[in-house]
Amino acid sequence: MQFSKFIAERLAASKQPITLTPKLHREFVYQSWIEAIHLEHIREHVQEPGIAAIEAQPAITDGVLEMTLSFRAIDGSHRAALAYREGKPFSVRVLSPSETLKSIFAIGVKKNPFFLIDYSEEAGILLQQMARV
Repeated sequence: MQFSKFIAERLAASKQPITLTPKLHREFVYQSWIEAIHLEHIREHVQEPGIAAIEAQPAITDGVLEMTLSFRAIDGSHRAALAYREGKPFSVRVLSPSETLKSIFAIGVKKNPFFLIDYSEEAGILLQQMARV
């Protein structure tokens, strides 16, 4: 899935940040590719909250299909990594499952019918190019 940071930022702007538990903080960091050299460049922004998505995932427990919630980092993984390395807490603004769905730009290389804004011609071209790679 490809998230639109632009849309996620707008949906998250009015939300109160929540401080991640140490386990969720670690999971938030481990979901992303972190470039250690970049961490020093963002030190002054380490207190800015990230954005997290809540997604519903199918799960089978004892042969019964259930839905579980999972946690996805959209923005702030480098700031979270720096805070984690320094033993400091990190906060995120959490999108609801509905807001998460609206902020997904593409699923694989296909348009998301629930994306919050209409796709431009350029977005369609970008998706076509992604499909060729």
